[in-house]
Amino acid sequence: MHPAQHSFSPCLACAFAFALASTCLIGCDGCSPTEPLAQEGDGCTSREDEAARFTCRVAPLVHASLPEATVSEAGPLSFDIVFEDGQRMRANLDNLWAECGARPDTCESNAQRWVSGISESIAAWNAAVDPARVRAVLKPDAWFAALEAESRAMPAPDGTSPRPELPTTPFQPGVRVAYVEDRSDSMRVLTSDDLADLQLDVPSLHALALANLRAACADFGFAPVEDGSRVMTLRAGDSYEASRLLLLDAWAPIAQQVEGQLLVAAPSRDHVLFTGDARADDVAALRRLAQAHAASDGHGIDPMLLRWSAGGWTPVSDL
Repeated sequence: MHPAQHSFSPCLACAFAFALASTCLIGCDGCSPTEPLAQEGDGCTSREDEAARFTCRVAPLVHASLPEATVSEAGPLSFDIVFEDGQRMRANLDNLWAECGARPDTCESNAQRWVSGISESIAAWNAAVDPARVRAVLKPDAWFAALEAESRAMPAPDGTSPRPELPTTPFQPGVRVAYVEDRSDSMRVLTSDDLADLQLDVPSLHALALANLRAACADFGFAPVEDGSRVMTLRAGDSYEASRLLLLDAWAPIAQQVEGQLLVAAPSRDHVLFTGDARADDVAALRRLAQAHAASDGHGIDPMLLRWSAGGWTPVSDL
């Protein structure tokens, strides 16, 4: 997936067309993402929270881009958008917020592109799934629960049709595999309707997703989290770092390079950490870093430590 200027997430009734942006940007001390969009008397300066001010200032752009829809703020960095046919989506500003924090000078132009991208992505909602773009991603149970709750709160588009289900495969306790179509600027989460269109069952979909993942994500480069550390980080920059845990055999060469047995954590979508279990201080450092990333990253999964073997991943309970 390529870096995207927008991130939005329609509800289940809108076929789980989620845009999970892949930009991995960091904020900068002293930067104020709201200021490049500020207009005197815009009514946003009274917001106490900076993210809320930013959301307030992007709102007019969204309204102008979608004049036929009803747009309302769902909270800091998100909008609820309701279309004339009753379908809904939630547009998330977290990636634009990160971009503006890193590059305030380009914030306004990035915001314009983000808004334009919403309209373009809406047009692609009902496009047929390209089997070559199907991928597998790891998500926590809470992520699935949030989608299901959102779906239950909204009527089906025609008022009668059953809502599509989300095909999943278990991975570890509290973590499951979801399936997506990787588009140029977004990821569309696949549903049971898509499986029917592809004429696949879940095991066949899983096999297809892993084959595509293997072809697209061959990079397993890693480096120490800091100089002298035996805890390594895998950062490919493609939003599939955690998904690489599904490519079990690809970890065999890495397992031979650590002291003891290989321990891995995928605390968030974009972070995979690993070390060997021979030294207690390395294990403690791995656990500490995993917990920190799971708590602070916007796409957290789970801080659990997993022990690799040729037969699969096993949660660590003895260290």
